[in-house]
Amino acid sequence: IDKNGNEYMLPMLHRWKINRTNGGKCDSFEASFHYSENAAELLKNAVRFYGLYEGERVFFGVIDEFALCCSDGYEINLYGRGLGALLMDNEAEAAEFYICSLEDILERYVKSTGITSVSAGGGIPPLRNFAVSSGESCYSALLRYTEKAAGITPRFSADGTLILQKGGESRILINDKNPVS
Repeated sequence: IDKNGNEYMLPMLHRWKINRTNGGKCDSFEASFHYSENAAELLKNAVRFYGLYEGERVFFGVIDEFALCCSDGYEINLYGRGLGALLMDNEAEAAEFYICSLEDILERYVKSTGITSVSAGGGIPPLRNFAVSSGESCYSALLRYTEKAAGITPRFSADGTLILQKGGESRILINDKNPVS
């Protein structure tokens, strides 16, 4: 996806790798495909990448860089990170809130970075006397708010939706009723 929102289909990828962090700050991807004349020109304006596997979106993120390699013929390598990169790379505006709601945080520190898809299951109450420091990242401001208000760590789904709900972890209860060998 380029800076104007136009989508282009890349040539058939001959290698790609997705690193999912399962709730960590930022996923990443690498993709490689054979060079074509217009691919390098298109990538100069590219800002986002999404990968489809069997018709399902398995990754959505930010393009950090691309490189033209000449080892086995010409190929283009594409590198990037998940949408969490937008929150980590952008500095939050310092602010002091007497009462701060989730919507205040989303408008000021999330949507302003270009993240539009958010799934918040409710139950995140407003906080009194919440402050965001100068030099803090948008991710840090969001994380501090959601952890303090509801004990939630923000995470992204494979399709790029910011999830602000409990879950995502898998836990196993081990006791005398559930023996483990």
